[in-house]
Amino acid sequence: IIILDREIKPGTKASKVFKSYSDKIFEIGLTPNRCDAISHFGVSRDLRAAISYRKHKQIDLISPSISNYNNTIISPNLNIDITNYVMHELGQPLHAYDRNKIKSNTIKIKKFSKPRKFITLDGEERDLTNDDLMICDDNSPMCIAGIYGGLNYSVNDDTSTIFLESANFDPVTIRKSSKHHLLNTDSSYRFERGVDLDNTEYA
Repeated sequence: IIILDREIKPGTKASKVFKSYSDKIFEIGLTPNRCDAISHFGVSRDLRAAISYRKHKQIDLISPSISNYNNTIISPNLNIDITNYVMHELGQPLHAYDRNKIKSNTIKIKKFSKPRKFITLDGEERDLTNDDLMICDDNSPMCIAGIYGGLNYSVNDDTSTIFLESANFDPVTIRKSSKHHLLNTDSSYRFERGVDLDNTEYA
């Protein structure tokens, strides 16, 4: 809602009321080997290098400060927006689980030796193979690592506490599972190409 000055008469053109605005738009195309640039921060890092080279002076690249962050009460469904924001900003995929559904208090990252069923967030039942790396609640699978979460541990309106995963996975392992299950997600897209290990804890 925009509240206009009372002196503006109805029917006045918007161009007479608001100053024109223009911005610069950069269109970039990424080749598969440029996983370091699949984020706003990655593109900024490249622009910094190019501008520093052309102007023959060092330009600072300032990371967002996290010094004032604390545990804050937020809407559970907002978690997805936050994790997506961080992924696009830094290139590091995150995954949020409902903490209260993790009964064992033990997180294991493992492959199962025998095939088993797993229901993903989209409600589809998938056949896991012994090549699929899984994030587990002890021996109960919660997520196909780096690709797609499980329905039984998902965040919903009743979630009061979350368990947040920030990890780094072998690109080959992620690519094999992604292709096998025909799951091409934002997360797998990045992990298949390799993400910055130094960003895992920061993200």
